[in-house]
Amino acid sequence: MSEGAATMLAERRSHERPARSPSRPVRVAQVVTKLTAGAGGVALRGALSLDRDRFDTTIFAAEGGSLIPRAEEAGLNVISLHYMAPGRRLYPWTDLQGVREVTSHLAAGGFDLVHTHSAKAGALGRLAARRVGAGAVVHTFHGFPFHQFQSPLSRRALIETERRLGR
Repeated sequence: MSEGAATMLAERRSHERPARSPSRPVRVAQVVTKLTAGAGGVALRGALSLDRDRFDTTIFAAEGGSLIPRAEEAGLNVISLHYMAPGRRLYPWTDLQGVREVTSHLAAGGFDLVHTHSAKAGALGRLAARRVGAGAVVHTFHGFPFHQFQSPLSRRALIETERRLGR
């Protein structure tokens, strides 16, 4: 990247969100479909392993996850999402409401880093993070969402969606 392009990018990003003060912890949003074993367990272990003096972590997950009490007992902020539809299936109306819901929470929280987990939360969380101009976005795959048992059209659409979200 040229120096001029890097400067323009830095200027654009500086207008999107205020710079983080070194005196406050990095605000981390962990977005997961459901806070249960599997992706939810990985998200919880990751959140618990962060230094509390340096990182302030909030977990966003669908209501009713079996690990929510454990996260709250450990002192983590947990926000239950009403529109995080479980599973990989597409629910256009619910998923659109989910993007809006996550966007609203991310904007209100002023997060420096958004870490998404799994297919559904990954898609909705990355779209929301882009909308609010999150400083950094990390996505972790849990399982492989594209497989030979899907119709070729569905598989192709999911792969193309993932490619676009990964940019």
